Amino acid sequence: MSKFILDLPIGLEVNMVIDLFGMGYYASSIFECIALRNINVHFAEQYGSFEYLLLRSNLFRYVLSEDDILSSGSKEIACEKILDRLTKGKYYKYDKTSNLNFCYYKDCCAKSRKDKCDRGLSGDKIKAMLINTEFEYLLNLRLEHDNEPQTAGGTKEEHIAKCQDN
Repeated sequence: MSKFILDLPIGLEVNMVIDLFGMGYYASSIFECIALRNINVHFAEQYGSFEYLLLRSNLFRYVLSEDDILSSGSKEIACEKILDRLTKGKYYKYDKTSNLNFCYYKDCCAKSRKDKCDRGLSGDKIKAMLINTEFEYLLNLRLEHDNEPQTAGGTKEEHIAKCQDN
């Protein structure tokens, strides 16, 4: 993450959607890099983590309780355990150690499948998952990002690759 930030042009304005629940150890280095590059960063504060977003999306509509957090030690671990429990043995099984299951992003309706999926959402999957949730604002960021042919210093694909490497 720090390398990605240091590669950005000085004075840039950036919207960052990062796992804030798991950022603790890296926070000081990230903020130091932001200051060095004089970058104006807007963090998606409600995001928390990808697992939290999935739980709160229209796919699950799960409300994380204090007991969930206390029994797991952290919000991030709680979200991972709950997703594991809710998706165990399901077509849409979530596994953090594998590639993301296409059920979470492909535009389809799994309810029409013969395997009787109980979580299908019709149409644009990302929109269907986030519309009328606390994460609906991410749809606007998605539109802004899709309308920009390049990001600072390279193509979208190059920046995605850099992020994944860091």
